[in-house]
Amino acid sequence: MLPLTPEALYILTQVKFWNERHNLKSDFIFLNENSHNFNRQRINTCLSSYRDKVNIIKKSSHKVRRNVISNLLDNLANKNQFSYLQDMKN
Repeated sequence: MLPLTPEALYILTQVKFWNERHNLKSDFIFLNENSHNFNRQRINTCLSSYRDKVNIIKKSSHKVRRNVISNLLDNLANKNQFSYLQDMKN
């Protein structure tokens, strides 16, 4: 499991608090007013709308997830490699 950044953890905590305050009960994070989770199409529609507002190249949610995970793993690998090289110097 990959660790969350403090900002991501804060956002998820706020979403959970908001759901509880509005008596929305589900194992899912993002819910509508009837406690139903958003489906893939709804999430893609929201992503597309936000991308248009901030002028970001359009990508599917799958590509976004893949890119984020790849970048996290690359950064983790680079960090571990750097740490290994530092240990070898000492």
